[in-house]
Amino acid sequence: MLRRKILSALYSIAALCGAGCATGSVEGKPREIAESREFDRAINSAMAAIEIIPGLAAAVWTPEGVYARGFGVTDIETGERVSEETLFYTASSTKSMTALAMEILDQRAEINLDETLAAYAPDAKFPAEIGADNIRLRDLLTHTSGIDNRALVIRSAITGQHSPKIDWKLLSTATVKAKSPTGTFAYTNAGYNILTVMTDRKIGKEWQDILQREIFDPAEMSGATARISGAVLAGRSIARPHFGASPDGVTRLLLEKTDATQQSAGGVYMSANDAVRWLELMINDGEVGGVQAVPASVVAAVKRPIANVGSSFAGYTRDAYALGWYVGRYRDEPMIHSFGSFAGTRSHVSFLPGLKTGVAIFVNDGSVGAKYADVIANYIYDTLAKRQDALALYDAGVASLIKARDQMIMGLAEDRKIRAGRKWKMSAPLASYAGRYDSPNFGEMVVEATNDRLRIRFGAAASIAEPFREEQDTVRVEFEPFSGEVIGFRVEPSGIVTGLNYSGERFIRTE
Repeated sequence: MLRRKILSALYSIAALCGAGCATGSVEGKPREIAESREFDRAINSAMAAIEIIPGLAAAVWTPEGVYARGFGVTDIETGERVSEETLFYTASSTKSMTALAMEILDQRAEINLDETLAAYAPDAKFPAEIGADNIRLRDLLTHTSGIDNRALVIRSAITGQHSPKIDWKLLSTATVKAKSPTGTFAYTNAGYNILTVMTDRKIGKEWQDILQREIFDPAEMSGATARISGAVLAGRSIARPHFGASPDGVTRLLLEKTDATQQSAGGVYMSANDAVRWLELMINDGEVGGVQAVPASVVAAVKRPIANVGSSFAGYTRDAYALGWYVGRYRDEPMIHSFGSFAGTRSHVSFLPGLKTGVAIFVNDGSVGAKYADVIANYIYDTLAKRQDALALYDAGVASLIKARDQMIMGLAEDRKIRAGRKWKMSAPLASYAGRYDSPNFGEMVVEATNDRLRIRFGAAASIAEPFREEQDTVRVEFEPFSGEVIGFRVEPSGIVTGLNYSGERFIRTE
């Protein structure tokens, strides 16, 4: 609760000083849009009212001018202020950049996105049942391949227990998605991971370096990176992950991305200033600051609808999927967007081609702050379009988030109370479960027993185990904070623990 009061005080001060407290334009930078002060006021007042959003970065590009701001703090523990140069993890918004880079290579004939997996990588040991000779590289980028690879996704995004050699071997663990055969849209990280495992090996250059060479450098996105280690060494401001709607108050999360868990489906950090240039590149046919950073034909290709989707998300229609982008509508305007989320972070990147306007919002909160990203993006679009209901809809959206905040806090407190009442139902003393457990596909888990509790490490992720209901030798873990999963141990009649089961995979105890 103290942290919540500190955040509220910070936002109240910011709201009083208005645009003077936010980063303004300086000589050599693009001119600011006329609505900048209004957006400052709207964001500051909403964050003060919602109270639990640690930090936020906002970027807007229009032909008339730009807007780039930072609000709140990067880390509730340090109180460092967010600026327009602070790096935020963009999660799945990365897909739009990876797809653009691959389309660049395709148009330069360095790869052929219409080639099949079997033809492009004949030495890859894909299972026969997935039909590698019928799946194109392009299908991997449009989520229409009909295949998945749980082991590759977990190692790449969560545990970091992988290497080029391991990743190549894991191609053999690809599985058929029975409910979404090849040609049917089904969103997953696996397609992007599979593609870049192959291109890294075949081209001899890692996907991170391709993004840097083909996008970040030409567009002068000076902070954007797919390797966070360099930014850390350079002392860059980095937004840390939080969960605002915790019963304990705003909570700094320990699970953070590292180079090993930044992957091609979700691996880019960027700032508000970087996002302004990224939006300009996409809206202005590859031109940034008067320079053709990316061929116009490439930008046109990645925006072209390919796969039918027919769904909606957060009020936005999703009619189709292009290369890394959803194609749909916001109200009566065509919209192209690519969103992302991970523990303690959320990104909203979108643009309205008809109005030549784009918005990017980054939030370092995985609770209601994640939804606020869409609320403020909508308000920016409505304000720039001179809609009469812009403020009324915005105020209603903020009010609904305040209500959602209170409901979430109460719900999590009740869930915690229920879990605290559960009793261990283990066949052996807790110390008997300590050891190392290995899966050839998923990697290694390490179970430690201390002070009558179990701590389980899974590469870069870790969790304190809890009893799971009343099921024998079963525990609940949160490798991703506030997202429960189940681990079941295998115990012999003699009391010896021989292995565990997690996410349908069997782990063998090795020591």
